[in-house]
Amino acid sequence: MKTQKSNKGRIVFGCLLAGISILFFLGCQARTHCVRSASELHHALRETSVNHKADVIYVLQGTYYGNFIYDSIESHDLTIEGGYLEGCSNRVEDRTNTVFDGGGSGTVLVLSSPRAATKFVLEGLTIQGGEATGGNPGGVILKTQGGKVIFRNCAVNGGVSRGTGGVVVENGVVKGGIRKQW
Repeated sequence: MKTQKSNKGRIVFGCLLAGISILFFLGCQARTHCVRSASELHHALRETSVNHKADVIYVLQGTYYGNFIYDSIESHDLTIEGGYLEGCSNRVEDRTNTVFDGGGSGTVLVLSSPRAATKFVLEGLTIQGGEATGGNPGGVILKTQGGKVIFRNCAVNGGVSRGTGGVVVENGVVKGGIRKQW
C-alpha cells in the first residue's frame, strides 16, 4: 500500500512538473501579430513593447498612413515583415506592396530600445512621406544599445528633409541594403 501511494505521488509530481514546463516553454516563444490597418499596427507596436517576448509583426499588403512608434526598455527582438495576404499565411515579398506613409508629418517609423541590445529586422517594406523636424529624419529612427538593425528588401523613399537624412541609426549595426531616394 505504501508503494502504491508513493508511486501516485511521483506521478502527480511528474505531471505537475511537465505542465509547468509546457507553460514556461509556451510563454517564452515569440508572439506573432497579423495587422491589416494602421490602428492595428499601432496597437501591435504598443503591445510588443511591453510583453517580454520577441515578436514578429506580419503586415498585410497595402498603404498604412501614420507615424508608427515602438518604444521599449526590453531586449526582445522585433521583426516587421510586409507583403502578407489576408490571414497572414501567404506572402508576396515585394517592398512596393506594403508601404508605411507618414503623410508629410514627422518621422514615419521609430523603433527605440535605447537601453537594450535589441535586434530590429525590417523586411519587404517601403517607408515614405515623412518630414524631418527637430533634427529627426523623415523616414526611420532606430535606437538600440549595441543591437543589430537588419533591412531586407526595404526602401526609404523621399520625404521632406531639412538637414537630416531618411534614416538615423543610434548605437546599432546595419546589415542589408537600403535603397534610398531623396
